[in-house]
Amino acid sequence: MRNFIFQNETSVYFGRGCVREYLGSLCAPYQRVMLVCARGELSRSGIGEEVSAILRGEGKHAAVFSGGSSALTYRQVHAGADAARTSEADMILALGIDAVIDCGKGISLAARCAHDVWEDYWAHPGVISVDPLPLGVIAAGAEIGSACSGRAVITNEEKHVRCARDYPRLNPRFALMYPSYPCSVPQVLSSGFGVFAHIMEIYLHHVFNRCWSRALFSGKHTAYRILQSVCAALVLIAMLGLMISAVPISREVFALLPISGGLALGRSVHMLSAYWGFLFMGLHLGVHWQTVTKLIFRRFSHPSRRRKILLWTLGTLFALWGVYALFSRDLPDYLFLKTPFVFFDDEEPLIFFFRDYLAIMAAMLWIGSLLAMGARRIDRAGR
Repeated sequence: MRNFIFQNETSVYFGRGCVREYLGSLCAPYQRVMLVCARGELSRSGIGEEVSAILRGEGKHAAVFSGGSSALTYRQVHAGADAARTSEADMILALGIDAVIDCGKGISLAARCAHDVWEDYWAHPGVISVDPLPLGVIAAGAEIGSACSGRAVITNEEKHVRCARDYPRLNPRFALMYPSYPCSVPQVLSSGFGVFAHIMEIYLHHVFNRCWSRALFSGKHTAYRILQSVCAALVLIAMLGLMISAVPISREVFALLPISGGLALGRSVHMLSAYWGFLFMGLHLGVHWQTVTKLIFRRFSHPSRRRKILLWTLGTLFALWGVYALFSRDLPDYLFLKTPFVFFDDEEPLIFFFRDYLAIMAAMLWIGSLLAMGARRIDRAGR
């Protein structure tokens, strides 16, 4: 038997009405409280109104720091620390899921440090020599393991690195867990919809292509037909990877199954399947692009040569932009697991995100159409 020491300084209050009953007394030693939450969190579930009313009733000054999304990063840790100093906060109150709680831990430490906490405490393990701002937690999600420990996972989006460290001095002073708040975040519904979508992808794909599937092993296998089969098989493998890897990830949906572990592997397979599947779908569409263009131009009685040249030129330019976007958005790092996490810029307009990913799809479509042209030429030469 191995000896160990267990210490947990977090007082946990669980139950209906615990926020209303205990928050005021728990915040009594502090005068200036800064709430840390994801954008829009305070307006959901009534949690914001209740917490604000309690703090006002206790005569507290409450400032609010809301990050870009639930995936708060080191950039938000820095901004939150500046906000805490500006508001002269003597306590941090984090409202949300694990990512928000971890951000609150980072803010409570960074607000008391004059140096770079990433380099000293996350990029490398360190020893905390300062007293972080006192931290309280109101758990508002199904993922609340961080509420009772000093462990914090911080993402540095500039370095594309995510590090986890466990410092007992970052333990929250208290954690309030009210079942009504997690119920407002439909984890089971959202996860279940994702699994259902993966299943329907496979089912619908084979329903609409059942005639092709039946004739897969009959007839002559030309170069073009082999190319079609390979592309279809790659898409199918990616779909199966998404569906199977969703099982260990979606623990709310499959809570009844005796699944333990496999979360890290499941996430890696899920990311690989998603990004490779995205490229394979573009390739698959490109292989059939001649059929698609025939259907499009059939709507025009006599499509002019100038129109065809214009569309071809615009498509080529858009595909070239897709090659640039493929590397500028670091997709090779995700495709080859150089980084185990996906990073998004929450402040980027969605239209730029969709523009780049549509361009990447266009680039793969272009490659697929060129491969199809080459396969057809091989078939014609062999006749």
